[in-house]
Amino acid sequence: MTGSPPLSDEPLSDEPLARTPCVLLLAAVCEVIAHTRCDLTTEVATQDGIQAALRGEEVGLAVEISREHRLGPGDRPDFLIDGRIVVEVKGRRHRGPAVLRQLERYAAHPQVEAIVLATSRAMTMPAQIGGKPVRVLNLGRAWL
Repeated sequence: MTGSPPLSDEPLSDEPLARTPCVLLLAAVCEVIAHTRCDLTTEVATQDGIQAALRGEEVGLAVEISREHRLGPGDRPDFLIDGRIVVEVKGRRHRGPAVLRQLERYAAHPQVEAIVLATSRAMTMPAQIGGKPVRVLNLGRAWL
């Protein structure tokens, strides 16, 4: 079990997402990332692709997207969406236990309401960390 939500073909709501409950914004973020064909050669290239998709005209989210946002000393997730959803990108070389420890640190911050792990390798995580929902997205699936 990866903790990832099932993808649907239903369109996202036309309502602005900035004031929506976290679970709806989380689903929208996951939907955009899961369907984005990113360059997976490096983490920076993957991050660039995800950022472009999240801000894109076709499916871009009307929320604040902060890259390399500092949550605290040593805690700098790849993205912080709407000040409350962490998106962390990991490539092939990262191992589950180290990534879990990193996500546990992020979940300990009160402003973090949910976590998305976008990875180019098969990886499992708990469905919740610190009582906060976690979604794992395999970025290679968008290329199938």
